[in-house]
Amino acid sequence: MAVISAVEKLGHFALGAPATPGEATAAMHLFVLAAWVLGVGVGGFIGTGISKWAGTAWIVAALVVAGVIANAMSFPHPVWLVAAGIILPLAIAWTIAHGQATVGLPRSEL
Repeated sequence: MAVISAVEKLGHFALGAPATPGEATAAMHLFVLAAWVLGVGVGGFIGTGISKWAGTAWIVAALVVAGVIANAMSFPHPVWLVAAGIILPLAIAWTIAHGQATVGLPRSEL
């Protein structure tokens, strides 16, 4: 959550905040997507490292994807942003889970 908030704040600092969600530019949407992706990456990596269980990355990704869906239902988002916000976190979780599996966890714990 801290990483997502920090990246979104950085986007607001760099690009400003839109007055309404409909006024957000593609660059602003890219900052939001980067926040979601980095949130899953950092959260999944740290969580998996602490727990030594590859499933932790999937839990982090599931929570972020649930947030993406809830956010998309609250006000309109570009289709590409919602699709990427669902696909990329799951891809990152898969990468982290398999990376941890090859480094320190037996495959049976996937």
